[in-house]
Amino acid sequence: MGNGQSPGKKKVWRWMAAAIVAGGGIILAIQQQGIRGGQEARAALNPIPHTSQEGFLQTTFSLQAIDGTQVPFQNGLPVPSFEPQRRKTVPLSGEWEKRRFEADHGFSMQPRTEAWLAELEKREADYLAGESRAEWEPKTLPAPENRLTGEAAANAAETFEDGVWYRRTFLVDGYSRDRAYTLKSLGVNYVSDFWINGHWIGYHEGGFTLFAFDVSPFLREGDNEIRVRVDNPPWGSRDDIIPAVAGTDFFNYTGILQDLYVEETDAAQIARADIVPRSTDGKLDIRVVVANRGDKPRNVALKGAIYEADPKSAAYWTSPEASGIRGAAAATDRPIESVVALKPGEARVLSYQVQVAEPKLWSMRTPNLYVASFELSDAEGAGAGGGDRFDTQFGIRTLGTKQANILLNGKPTFLAGIARHEEWPDTGRTAAWDRILADLRQIQAQHANMVRTGHYPNQVYTYLALDRLGLAAMSEIPLWQFETAHYRIQEERRFADQMWREMVFSQYNRPSVLLWSTQNESKEVALRLTYNERLVNDLRTNYDDGRLITQSAAADQPGPEDPSMAPLDVAGWTMYFGIFHGSTYYEGTRQFLEKAHEAYPDKPILNTEFGHWTGDGDAEAPAQSQTYEETMQAMMEKATLSPAGTASPNGFVAGVDFWIMYDWYVNHNQWIDTFGAYRMDRKQAKPVAAAIAADYARLTALGGEASGDGRPSATLWTRGDGNPKSGSPDGGGRDGGSPDGGSPEGGSPKSSSREGGSPDGGSPDGVDHVAADGAGEFKLALGSAADLSGYAWLRLDVHDDQSQIGFDVSLEDADGQVWTMSTHRILTYARYPVYVSLAKAAGIDLSGIVSVTVHGEGRDGLSVLQVSATDDASEAWRPFEEP
Repeated sequence: MGNGQSPGKKKVWRWMAAAIVAGGGIILAIQQQGIRGGQEARAALNPIPHTSQEGFLQTTFSLQAIDGTQVPFQNGLPVPSFEPQRRKTVPLSGEWEKRRFEADHGFSMQPRTEAWLAELEKREADYLAGESRAEWEPKTLPAPENRLTGEAAANAAETFEDGVWYRRTFLVDGYSRDRAYTLKSLGVNYVSDFWINGHWIGYHEGGFTLFAFDVSPFLREGDNEIRVRVDNPPWGSRDDIIPAVAGTDFFNYTGILQDLYVEETDAAQIARADIVPRSTDGKLDIRVVVANRGDKPRNVALKGAIYEADPKSAAYWTSPEASGIRGAAAATDRPIESVVALKPGEARVLSYQVQVAEPKLWSMRTPNLYVASFELSDAEGAGAGGGDRFDTQFGIRTLGTKQANILLNGKPTFLAGIARHEEWPDTGRTAAWDRILADLRQIQAQHANMVRTGHYPNQVYTYLALDRLGLAAMSEIPLWQFETAHYRIQEERRFADQMWREMVFSQYNRPSVLLWSTQNESKEVALRLTYNERLVNDLRTNYDDGRLITQSAAADQPGPEDPSMAPLDVAGWTMYFGIFHGSTYYEGTRQFLEKAHEAYPDKPILNTEFGHWTGDGDAEAPAQSQTYEETMQAMMEKATLSPAGTASPNGFVAGVDFWIMYDWYVNHNQWIDTFGAYRMDRKQAKPVAAAIAADYARLTALGGEASGDGRPSATLWTRGDGNPKSGSPDGGGRDGGSPDGGSPEGGSPKSSSREGGSPDGGSPDGVDHVAADGAGEFKLALGSAADLSGYAWLRLDVHDDQSQIGFDVSLEDADGQVWTMSTHRILTYARYPVYVSLAKAAGIDLSGIVSVTVHGEGRDGLSVLQVSATDDASEAWRPFEEP
């Protein structure tokens, strides 16, 4: 267990720190003490305060102002990059031993103090120091502690929300006091404490964010032992954890879920390099954090260079490491180099403003990447290879909003998204590069250009893969359906703020991350507004990365006027009309969007979820497809991009996000959730998948950019006109059509429902009204074929005196081919527009439409007043009088 004497004792307190909550902010208390023996030595070597403010487990993340920049610190270290590097590492994946225990969750969530450690040693001494193997079982890590069957069924994943200890030995070959050793974790759920060779080195809270410890003074040459105590309090048992709600709609896996490893560098190291593109002409802000974790002063030289990434390199799809995808050198307007003196235990920030010549921009259509490479060496030997090297992939792109548009590289961009839970039935949330890549490629095959990464930050490799594939991301922390009590605790704890910062700094250089999301479907509004304001201010003031900020609010909590949207760049809602809240799929969504636009006319609106479960045996797959079609119709009518891929200048919905790609396990474990377009096995697609792929293919043909501006609307026929317009709707004649678009002989539409003129000024043979005898058909026969190709919508202005109207619309081409669409229920007793998506018309020639037929069988209260072709369906629906 060690004797209290550990190498590097003087530098421990320079780098190990106790983060404590002080008033409304987080401060870092750096302590320096001498070395003593026995119990006192253990205390001196561990960053633990004698007492703690508040009654909560302390946060561990803070910002320090260094060289005019706010630098993230955690556990006494500048927060390192977790992007994989070509550095010497000691992997800790593989065979461990584990031992479950019944945890006292209240004790686990108490502040870490000397008294807490002493109490732990009494309570769990055998787990902490025992050598017997009798009660320990073998366990391969990383992996959930929960037993998994791999089946897509209730209770297929074991519900285990409790405590477990892990231990193993590992070999350190060539240990040196002149080297820095960092223990890096990519994910442990939920609160974890670590011991190296009997010394407590620190703790972390939260299962979805990354963390690191300086373990340099605790290691030794040869065999070393690590022990990890994990406690995962059940969701719903406490209000101070994240997530906190018992009904949280994903699975609460326990244990060391992602990779854990020790990374070795020179004591003078590059901790991280943050790159923010400032313009599309290649201007970059680069901040490199260098640190001296040794006990001797160092005079070091930093040299950097930028390279284009080579997508043809062998490593591009086989490894997440940036160093393996370097291609040709990119020209910059100035060198990236500095010489800096580092005191023992000191961190410095080296800042550069450079411009890349003729930059290749990152977008979903052209995901061009660059690699920034840095070498750090002793100044006297600059250019000789350096003592540390750091590589990071990044992209040059800008983000912004203009009125209701999301701008990528200055151009309006529509986001066609699919959400994904990072979970597999046989490995749970434990992720690997090849599995991640396979999932994302399958999503890309659906023609999506955005992935909402669950309700939580995904494994770090996910965002590296998104960068390379050209898929945008909306990344979110797991604040799921918080209520007033939860927000009040976070006002004091500020742990949500820590988790937000951990997410941002772990994904800082990822061009794929366009949107940060603050929460999902929380009910509390006033405190949510305060919380959103705080996070927005923190990012914009202290570490602005240029990304857009949104949230995923429930459409009925409180509604379209939600005041918590005010500080955000993009107004985001989940929309489940006709499912979890009232009205119908189509009309409820349409009305909500119109009211949301009234409330926030200058914000892009983002749908962050819509969908439907399919149930056992996919029995409700038809309902899923209907929900998709009708909700999608409402959203596309208001979108900034038409279903045909042309711009909708008056649109305001800047993105949609289907919920979800794959079925997943739910924490109550009574069933699996079947909202997926695919089953959990990734092999069986549901019918909705084909509809998504077809729609998204049109929307993302140019990566989400418009293929051109929509044409002005063109009227085909108006009640009382007497002449159906024919030829090209934009005025060009076709098949002998007259120059003004009328029929060559001034003929009128034909009706199969009734004969005789209309005394009220309708068309000569009365075709404007569905027959009262129940025949229910209006047929507009065009004098010559009309060209509807390229238009997004066929618009029918109708009047009805019945509610919940729905009818079929058929288009016939010159070859007699017919395509029919069923319209959606609209609850009204007035005149209103109905839009038929021409992008969905299959099997007919839209350039030669000879008739439009409305089938309203059995409905004698429906009148057709006007038929037109348009690219703009965004106007707010209002009852309007007949002319």
